[in-house]
Amino acid sequence: MSVSLPERLRARWRDWQFQRRQSAILPRPVPADWADWQRAFPALPARLPQARRRAEAEHARLCAQYPALSQWPAGLPDVISADSLTLLWLADGHLRPWMTPDWWTLQAGAPDAMLATLDVGTKNAAVMPGWATFLAAQAAQMAATVLQLDAIELDAGRRYRDGRRRVDYGQALMTWCQSLLSATGVSAAQTRYLAGDVLAHTGRHALITWLMPFVFARPHQRWGLPDRHFQPRAMAAHVLSLLAPGGLLLCVHLNELEADAQAAHWQACELPHRLLSCAVVEDPWLYPGSRRVVTVLQRLA
Repeated sequence: MSVSLPERLRARWRDWQFQRRQSAILPRPVPADWADWQRAFPALPARLPQARRRAEAEHARLCAQYPALSQWPAGLPDVISADSLTLLWLADGHLRPWMTPDWWTLQAGAPDAMLATLDVGTKNAAVMPGWATFLAAQAAQMAATVLQLDAIELDAGRRYRDGRRRVDYGQALMTWCQSLLSATGVSAAQTRYLAGDVLAHTGRHALITWLMPFVFARPHQRWGLPDRHFQPRAMAAHVLSLLAPGGLLLCVHLNELEADAQAAHWQACELPHRLLSCAVVEDPWLYPGSRRVVTVLQRLA
């Protein structure tokens, strides 16, 4: 299929812009005061009273179940807090039921063994405070005290309104997550923000989270990513290969159309796996009223 000249020029422009964002520019330290982060991030859209009440009720429930929530910084930007609360809420409802004692025994192998996790397409690691809060609670219950939290982002050089990059804020959030894990009794916890392509990433992970993968070309292009990085089938197969046998993958899509397209990629994967659950949800914080799709997969061998 031939590509028109304007489309080729747009593709080259996206590629140049992407390379420019990832160029070696000295990092800018993020503000030490969490409240000063507000200048970089947009405010959350206003919610209707009913949606606001639901968000408050779910927040209260999570606070009762996850005491580490009380340690979150008071000045954390609303959009980061919403991202993290959403992942915590999704993991609590859709991932925790499969993390049985037998599952922990299989994955950890021994109480002092490292249990590795990965967040794919993490952007600025905004979901990681919620992920660390969730894992700290599960690890405490199962006496698994050694965790490795990795977060990887292809477009880590994208800048915010204050001139700082995703990687700058992401590394700061990962450092804070490590302090949270230590404060909650998880010893030897390691956290890493990885700037790079997940297709080049290796390792074995007991848990992988993957929020809003690009399964259609147009959204991928609208985010300014080069066409060469749009490989949804290869991405699906590789992310599945990063799971350890028995490992769990939590994947979230913006709508059912995207979830159906991704399901076709899972089916094409040669690695043995099984679908544990698939549900349509309306998350209380980021997109009230939208129908997001949550899928949990398990690698079998």
